[in-house]
Amino acid sequence: DDDIFARSEKSWVTVGKTSDFATNVGSPILVGDTQLAVFNNAKRGEWYCTQQACPHKQALVLSEGIIGDADGVEKVACPLHKKQFGLKDGAQIDGDLKLLTFPVKIEGDEVRVELPAEAELDAILGTSGLRVLKSDCIDIPGDAIKVPPRGAKVSNDFVDGQKELDELMKSQSGVIGGTSSNSTMSVEVK
Repeated sequence: DDDIFARSEKSWVTVGKTSDFATNVGSPILVGDTQLAVFNNAKRGEWYCTQQACPHKQALVLSEGIIGDADGVEKVACPLHKKQFGLKDGAQIDGDLKLLTFPVKIEGDEVRVELPAEAELDAILGTSGLRVLKSDCIDIPGDAIKVPPRGAKVSNDFVDGQKELDELMKSQSGVIGGTSSNSTMSVEVK
């Protein structure tokens, strides 16, 4: 088995509500220090989750890729070099690269992804050393789906936990330039 997390203990983590994810495209999420891509293929009624980094050049862009079908295989095409990967198994179509994929299930209006412990996920896919903290052009972390930490007190939707998350992030690592309502929420996976 080529699943790097095959021996890991996993748990189902709520990463957002179905309404948080646009249809027929990918959305970036941040879980701990790991960027993932969630794909809502409403045309087929299917959901997928993969690593955000394309294994070809390690660019964090797969959520911006085009989803489609190649001979019955649901796929995403990297927007940079057009490498295509199956969304179910991560296998490259016409190549030998592979994405890490994670099971997704919908419970009510919650999108849940089965993930290993945060420390394990970050050890393999963590991106803190690669993250752009400030840019005049784009705010990828700020544009990512907001996912609350496990156990966070949120009221009606995930955005309500933003102040709590900002305080948590400030206490853990300090904040550059103060807090922002566009901060990316993290999920604590145990």
